[in-house]
Amino acid sequence: MFGGVDKDKFVGHSHFRNASDENGGEIMFGGVDKDKFVGDITYSPVSRKGYWQFGVESIKIEKNVYCSNCQAIADTGTSLIIGPSKVIAELNKLIGAVPLANGPAKVDCDNLDKMPNVDIILGGKNFTLTPTDYVLKVSIASSSMCLSGFAGMDIPPPAGPIWILGDVFIGKFYTVFDMDNNQVGFAQAKK
Repeated sequence: MFGGVDKDKFVGHSHFRNASDENGGEIMFGGVDKDKFVGDITYSPVSRKGYWQFGVESIKIEKNVYCSNCQAIADTGTSLIIGPSKVIAELNKLIGAVPLANGPAKVDCDNLDKMPNVDIILGGKNFTLTPTDYVLKVSIASSSMCLSGFAGMDIPPPAGPIWILGDVFIGKFYTVFDMDNNQVGFAQAKK
């Protein structure tokens, strides 16, 4: 038993990334809090156990497709959206991000209204990230800058290539880790 719940039977749910909220997010075991999301939960079957891996139909910006029938994991311990380095370099270039030395890519904070949306298609449903969702505003000393929420990392086979949908994605979408049915679900989180 895990906290009074049979750990092989529970459904875990997480909701993250509300920095202005005192709580900031929550994790719940054994149920779904319908007050935390709108619409229906779209589920994708787990394709490989261990890291909640599932199939993604596509990741695209406008007509540019960066992933077609690829694999991903939803990871509460990762801040960004991680993908193959070469693909992320193309994606960052399209959103106007400029790589910094040994670090993330910087975007012009004044260009957010000109930047494109990123669409992630899972379970037949389109999950859209706007620039305000995928651009991180950070303060360093007395100045601030905007950073791309996309970073490259090459995970070799047999585990990769794989995408990691971290806080940039799960912060906007209520995420369900359903052990009973071996699936991962997503719905639009309430703000």
